[in-house]
Amino acid sequence: MRIHRWCRWRWVLAALVVLGLIGTVGGCTTVQNDVQARTRDALAANGLTGVTVTGTYRDVTLTGPESERAEATALAKALDATRQVTYVGSATGATPTAGPTSPSPSATTTPAPIGNDLKGAITAGALILTGNVPNSETKQLLVKAAQDAYGAANVTDSLTVLNGTPTTATAAAANTLIGLMPAFVSGITTGGFTLKDAALTVAGSCPGTTQLDALTAALTQAGVTSGVELALDPTAAVAMLRDVLAAQPIRFLLNSAQITPDSQPVLDHAVTYLAAAFAAKPDLQVEIGGFSSSDGDAAANLVLSQQRADSVRTALVNAGIPVAGLATVGRGVANPVADNATPEGRAQNRRIEFTIVGA
Repeated sequence: MRIHRWCRWRWVLAALVVLGLIGTVGGCTTVQNDVQARTRDALAANGLTGVTVTGTYRDVTLTGPESERAEATALAKALDATRQVTYVGSATGATPTAGPTSPSPSATTTPAPIGNDLKGAITAGALILTGNVPNSETKQLLVKAAQDAYGAANVTDSLTVLNGTPTTATAAAANTLIGLMPAFVSGITTGGFTLKDAALTVAGSCPGTTQLDALTAALTQAGVTSGVELALDPTAAVAMLRDVLAAQPIRFLLNSAQITPDSQPVLDHAVTYLAAAFAAKPDLQVEIGGFSSSDGDAAANLVLSQQRADSVRTALVNAGIPVAGLATVGRGVANPVADNATPEGRAQNRRIEFTIVGA
């Protein structure tokens, strides 16, 4: 008799346990829906309609633009109904859902693919990095490569990290840029680069023809053949021209402004360097200075030095150098570079000099 009575109570207790579990699950779902609804209302009241709300029980997951991360997270945390708030940023935001959803416990959020959008400004051996990169790993690699090439003190890091993942193409482009950092250090005095998604462009002035050729070769080897605008640095071009003239000056007939035929190769060098300088800086102003030795009358030498400077300008203009960028001045015996007491010194003082005006 007792055994039968215990069997009846055992089934009653089991039924009560099942009903309790059903009530608990139902209560959890009600709390979860209420928490998410209150969170949506708070976000909408503050104009954050681009942020979606999901989660489990009192734990809330927000998904939306990076620009709204701080405000949305603060609003959600301010609700006494929420327990833990997680924000998943995206490049463009997300479309709100109509109602609450409950992802399975094993579901994970994959960051959206994001491209590169950064710039590097190079001036006098210093590099400034600005713009956006997909993730912290990309930023770390770029900044390290820049600091290794330019020195940590010469690199300004103003990159912003987005919570995303690079595509295969954008990751490869970032690696290309990283590999080119040493070539930029030696090859560009003023200029920079941009990396938009997978497109790398490079522009700037190079300190010499050797560096220009080396950088062009490095870019070609890296597969960067379009979006490249490099030119010889104007100051460097004129400096190299001065070196050429120091070794082989432009010569004139005795007491004349007529250039000797054997000076034509030197004039050809002058045309090459000046053409590169004006290509890099079309508004460049170059002064052609004529100088003489102390032989003869000083006043006559002053006039002759002016005439010789004018002759050089005429030859350059005839070769295609813009006349508007060339000025001439005769300086006579002023500023000797050698001793006028010796024939050799006087020969060195009879010269033509090129100077960038305002440099």
